[in-house]
Amino acid sequence: MVGLVLNRLFKFCYIVFLFAFFSLRDLYAFGILEAVEKIVNDSPELRIILEKREQGVAVYRETVAAYLPHLSVGLTREYYKDSPVLNPKDSTWSSVNKFELLLEQKIFDMESLSSIYARGQSVQSIEFKNQKLLESLLQLAVTAYYDVVQAEYLIAIAREHLRGIRDIEKLLIKMRNKGDATLADLNMVQARLANANSDFIGAAANLDKARVNLAYLLNLLADNKGFTVTKDVLPELTNKDFYDLADKMLVFLPLSVEELQEQSMKNNADILYYRSELCSLGYSLEGQRGRMLPTVVMTGTLKNDENPDSVSYTRNFKLDLEARYYITNGGNTIAGIKRSQSALRELQYQYDQAVRDMRSLAYANFNQLRSLEQQRISILKEIEAAEEVDKVYTLQFKFAARNLTDRLDNLDRINAARMKLVSVDYAVLVSRIDILMQNGRLVEFFGFDNYLDFTNLKLC
Repeated sequence: MVGLVLNRLFKFCYIVFLFAFFSLRDLYAFGILEAVEKIVNDSPELRIILEKREQGVAVYRETVAAYLPHLSVGLTREYYKDSPVLNPKDSTWSSVNKFELLLEQKIFDMESLSSIYARGQSVQSIEFKNQKLLESLLQLAVTAYYDVVQAEYLIAIAREHLRGIRDIEKLLIKMRNKGDATLADLNMVQARLANANSDFIGAAANLDKARVNLAYLLNLLADNKGFTVTKDVLPELTNKDFYDLADKMLVFLPLSVEELQEQSMKNNADILYYRSELCSLGYSLEGQRGRMLPTVVMTGTLKNDENPDSVSYTRNFKLDLEARYYITNGGNTIAGIKRSQSALRELQYQYDQAVRDMRSLAYANFNQLRSLEQQRISILKEIEAAEEVDKVYTLQFKFAARNLTDRLDNLDRINAARMKLVSVDYAVLVSRIDILMQNGRLVEFFGFDNYLDFTNLKLC
């Protein structure tokens, strides 16, 4: 009785230990969100994004500064020599101090004003390009992580397939010893075994390649000392969110092609970039036309000059209003207007092409996702049916009611279907990422909105 109680207690403690072990394994495993955050924050692309923004803002501020008041101060000390009388030694040097305060302000300059609007819009254009770069970086990080997870799934499937054929080989050797199997049967199994072993080696090579790629993006290759990336260099990954991540995207996915197109017109980085550039070129065109309008500049001058007797000062203030109008400048203004008009029309054609491509891509992405989801259901049914057949074939084979070829072919079908399921699941994830990139919600999904700045967004 005591022994039975101790035995049950031991089993209970063992189960608790296993549960705690695997729970801790998942807890300390390197998750997808952690990997994505590290890849994005450590990537040169993020630094490029931030530097492009700084450059755009700096250029905008330079343009604004050219229209703001300009204040300058001048301090001059003049030396001159009195005219000599008879002897040059009788002449003396004198000095005069002069102080000037100059204020200049443009009252009306259509070209400069348009340049300010154009530069401000260019800042937003840069931010849309930054959004595109960030989306591509997020996509690269996710696919690199799940390339490893997918490779691990495939190598596990290949290992299971290899184990199944080895079990048949062991059974066949026993049958041959009893005279129930031939050498040809054994050779057939060993040929299939060699094939399965080759697939396993290929799956292992793909896993090593995927781990190297992920380690490169995580900046971990410097710590690697061998030909393959060990677990000491690349943390152990978790596959528990392989399916969860794709399911979490469902909230951000449109329900129809029309909704996807509508969201893309509002949020797609490429579409918004073209719209922003159209606004910027429109302002530039207005600036070219503004050259044909007069410019008005106000200048205020305060002078304080010391008189030669060095006793008194002369102070005067002058306010100038200057209106300037170019009658002709050799056709330069007309040529600039035509150039800007041509560039604007060209960009409009590119925008129309981008809209057409976006609508076509919406149909392709949406239909591909639906096709993959239906294909996944069919594969699941195929696996279930093949596994049931394998149970029957295994029993029939033992009683010589089923031949060896049928058994091996069915194992191949199970293996192929399982590998296809992993590939389709991965394709579903990638397809949903493509849709989130198209409707401009991938950055929002991963919570990287604060990396972009659209607070001053104005699209004409």
